[in-house]
Amino acid sequence: MPKRNKRNNCRPPQRKASAAQSRSRQASPQATPPPSRTQPSRTPPPRQSGGRSGYSSSAKPQTHRAVNRAMNARAAAPRRRRNRGGNYILYYLLAAIIIAVVFIVLANTVLFRCSSIEVSGTERYTDEEIIARSGLSVGDNLLHVDTDKAEDAIVAALDYIDMAQVSKVYPTRIEISVTEAEKWFAVEQDGVIANVSRGGKIIEQGSADGLTVVRGYGAESLEVGSMLSSSEDGKSGLPEAIMNAAEKAGLDCIDEIDLTNRFDITIECDGRITLEIGTTADIESKLYVAQALISTELSPTEEVTILLTDPEKAAVRSKNTQDEILPSLSDETSEALSPTEEPQTSEE
Repeated sequence: MPKRNKRNNCRPPQRKASAAQSRSRQASPQATPPPSRTQPSRTPPPRQSGGRSGYSSSAKPQTHRAVNRAMNARAAAPRRRRNRGGNYILYYLLAAIIIAVVFIVLANTVLFRCSSIEVSGTERYTDEEIIARSGLSVGDNLLHVDTDKAEDAIVAALDYIDMAQVSKVYPTRIEISVTEAEKWFAVEQDGVIANVSRGGKIIEQGSADGLTVVRGYGAESLEVGSMLSSSEDGKSGLPEAIMNAAEKAGLDCIDEIDLTNRFDITIECDGRITLEIGTTADIESKLYVAQALISTELSPTEEVTILLTDPEKAAVRSKNTQDEILPSLSDETSEALSPTEEPQTSEE
């Protein structure tokens, strides 16, 4: 009996302990059960300090897997966007190449075809003659038109054309502007007189017809249509230089230019005045002085030779008496000279 009572006395504490354990379990339902011997524990490691407040340190494995998947997807999204942008760039490049190829093909086949050719500046020749000599025609592609070749063809084929200019007017028009040749001076050589234009082109043979005659030039050819050039060194371009300087000085009475010796050039004016200019150095000043002396200091019938090798020391000598004339230059004569220098007469 005593033993039985002793056992009965020990049971209540066990029941109380079981009740305490059940209350503890109810109070903390998320407590992790102890790991079994056969299955390892999947309890995540405790959260480090500094985590967000309000979250339990013992999250479920499913929650961690979901978080990892979300983070991985977020990291992969920019890569997918970058890859998608790279693909678009390739598409744009391919489209640009295709457009460029199509445009080039159309430009060389359909676009920029000439629909009209306009000609201006001609009275001696018809528009059809000039277009035919140019080698151009309606329907030509403007991209393939050689304007320099067309200009040279017009000048070479037509004697009275001094200059031609061919212009492309996109998308479908060509303009041709020509300058007709005018007689400027004549070159006499071996009994042949050839008239020369301002462009240096020989436009016809025959008489001088009141033009300034150049002698001693040594032309390579006086064939009509050819360009004037000298076979002697240093003479090409001399007639043009003297004629231009004479026009600027207002000396319009030149009858003849003798270029036999290019270091001792003489000019005949008005049938009675000889200008000894030496070389063409400072030619404009020399002819300014000559024009001033002729217009203000000489009588209309006086026959003289004017020495102009140095325009600052001009000397005038009578052809009849061989006496040297020393004109006193008036203010009017001085104003007609070069604006920077005035010639001085030499005394012996």
